[in-house]
Amino acid sequence: MSALFIDIDHFKIFNDDYGHDCGDEALIEVAKVIQKCVSRPLDFCCRWGGEEFAVVLPNTGERGAILIANEILEAVRSIYLDFPCDKHPKITVSVGIASMVVDESNKTDDLIDMADKAMYIAKQSGRDKYAVFDRPLRSLET
Repeated sequence: MSALFIDIDHFKIFNDDYGHDCGDEALIEVAKVIQKCVSRPLDFCCRWGGEEFAVVLPNTGERGAILIANEILEAVRSIYLDFPCDKHPKITVSVGIASMVVDESNKTDDLIDMADKAMYIAKQSGRDKYAVFDRPLRSLET
């Protein structure tokens, strides 16, 4: 099983610059993009809180999670927001990835926590990329 923890980069600044109504629109667009990238019947995504999203990918190893993370990174970069005053802000996200075999000795909460920690590594390393828990930082792979 794999989990992705996704955070919109610089979202507080985004809200300060464009207002909370525009921030809400950005959240909706990011959620739509994530939902389109997470398309298998048992895959699950949700808003975790604020500008964070969690994705759970059953029967998915690290390699598959990386593919989906890359798809999300690209799709978010392509979001076009048409705000008043001819403003078209760009949105990026940072993604943390964690993968493990979940059994009685561990919990899925541990998996989300590991993905959250990896997401902070991606943010600290420049944002707009993914990081895998307990692995070296990775940027977009093509």
